[in-house]
Amino acid sequence: MTKEGKVAFLALLSLALYTLSLFISYKQVLFPFPLFDPILWVVTLSVLYLQFKNKTLSEFRFGIVFYLLHIHLNLICNPFVLSFFISFDGTEEYINQPLVQLAKLFSYIFLILALISWFIYKLPMKIVWALLLVILAVAVQFYDSQFGHLIICPLVAIPFFKLNPENPWRNVLLVQAFLDLILLFYLLR
Repeated sequence: MTKEGKVAFLALLSLALYTLSLFISYKQVLFPFPLFDPILWVVTLSVLYLQFKNKTLSEFRFGIVFYLLHIHLNLICNPFVLSFFISFDGTEEYINQPLVQLAKLFSYIFLILALISWFIYKLPMKIVWALLLVILAVAVQFYDSQFGHLIICPLVAIPFFKLNPENPWRNVLLVQAFLDLILLFYLLR
């Protein structure tokens, strides 16, 4: 297992152990949903550090920039993280502001851009720009639906492993896909 795989495994294992401790305490399966974004942030920064140490950042640079923007915007919009800086009553008001809603949309678009740049690493630029425009148009439509943004990452994670198995960022994508599937399952229940 690669070091990036170990980081992803440890993140999911710690999430599973925390969920198990909540199950023991409350006799119900409760996932710590507010911790999903901080966990993903830690995994992303750990993989970024490993790639910097291995000097392989330049291969995936555009995808990394877009993915970091996605992670940081998600972190800014997370109520758990905001509760450290703003009172609880202020977080609800902050979350409902149009600027925060726009940040959520841009976060989703940055995720799509990161996935595209990781997929089409060696394609001609004409195809890249055409694909970018089509995917962004579809992404905005999915974002308008209630849970569409939670479906994209898990659907893309599966072919990502087949098309680009040497990309070390696939482990981060796998963690995000897993967390999105858990959240989608609980929202649709």
